[in-house]
Amino acid sequence: MKFIQVCADELISIRKQLKELTEERGIKLSLLPFFIKATSLALLEFPSLNASIDEKLENVIHKASHNICLAMDTPGGLVVPNIKNCEQRFVAVISIY
Repeated sequence: MKFIQVCADELISIRKQLKELTEERGIKLSLLPFFIKATSLALLEFPSLNASIDEKLENVIHKASHNICLAMDTPGGLVVPNIKNCEQRFVAVISIY
């Protein structure tokens, strides 16, 4: 398996700046919303990853919106929030979900 090392210094710096602003509004800002937004931006660049094939296997259907789910194991059981229209949302708004 090959791993790619990434420098996240700028991401951490931006999060730190935004975290101060969002905490004033009662919003907890982790790194996860940044990764969700990055995924949405990647889908804009590679729209075939946000597509499906019709039932007859004849046509590729490209989805306009980026509805991203993330499964989380909680003490109450599995929770899978569906964050709709990530391509239209700011990182701070994504973090509310």
